[in-house]
Amino acid sequence: MKNLFTIVLFLVATFSFGQSDKDMAQETVQQNTLKAHIYFLADDLLEGRGTGTKGNKIAASYLANSLRKYGIQPNPLTGDYYQKFSLSQTSQPESSLLKLAGSVVAEQVTLDGPAMEFSGSAVVAGYGLEEDYASINVTDKIVIVKAGKPEAANARTAYRSREEKKSSPGKMELRD
Repeated sequence: MKNLFTIVLFLVATFSFGQSDKDMAQETVQQNTLKAHIYFLADDLLEGRGTGTKGNKIAASYLANSLRKYGIQPNPLTGDYYQKFSLSQTSQPESSLLKLAGSVVAEQVTLDGPAMEFSGSAVVAGYGLEEDYASINVTDKIVIVKAGKPEAANARTAYRSREEKKSSPGKMELRD
């Protein structure tokens, strides 16, 4: 009975004096401090924090120094607050010209590829995925595919899905 009373007393004391996460956050995080971090990271000085830019490096340094100031330990494997990874950047060429049947196609975007001239037949290959080529012959033809994937045909998906699409020297991706 004595042990039961001790356990009940301990639980009551724990729940009475324990802080909730909300209470602890309200005591340790000051609204003005949080606003200052947000305003600095959103400032035009950081030039949008584009990948690899000076503004991106300033933001990364600011965050690392803030973590250090708050006593957060760096990554034990690297000894710092940064995570290294590779990125590749894709941008469209400065200019491109597409003519079909002698007419200039005004609404087109060239994602990448070598300059070329070609006259001949064209074939449509769905979204340009492996299964889209199963029943068509693309030899010596321009291959026209839909940009993106069946589940999403927006510009972001068009860029991201290029690696998994079957390649052809004369492939064109068109958006609906």
